Amino acid sequence: MPVTTNYMLDVKSYKVNFNFVQSTIGSSDRLAVITLFDGDENILAEMHFLPNYTSFSVNEYNDEVDILMSTDHFENVYQVLRSEKPLYITFFRDDNGVLNNVWFGTSSYEPPGEEERKVTCVIGRLGKWGVLPSPIAGGG
Repeated sequence: MPVTTNYMLDVKSYKVNFNFVQSTIGSSDRLAVITLFDGDENILAEMHFLPNYTSFSVNEYNDEVDILMSTDHFENVYQVLRSEKPLYITFFRDDNGVLNNVWFGTSSYEPPGEEERKVTCVIGRLGKWGVLPSPIAGGG
């Protein structure tokens, strides 16, 4: 199934996998992968957390999306997955049709008691972090 873009996809569940990799100097680096699923258990994306990774990138192949980032971001992403609902992910393409950006967070329509018209944006444009208006659901 082709990757759906410019539309908020509902994240219904997730799975966390940890891998330990022995480095050439004898230390063990933790690698983590968080797989995001829709309501039918189809994979929406996989977030790969890599040690010493200094950039943010989005890769698409065979109708799957991999999001690569530093292990420094794992705790924040995991905390949002555990404590925020509902969650959505949106993929964006540049003018050449290349998938180059991801937005992940809550909708702009928060349940009572939470700040209105804002989203918890974990992965945003250019890989920036913070609270941003929703690019799709009319926030801002």
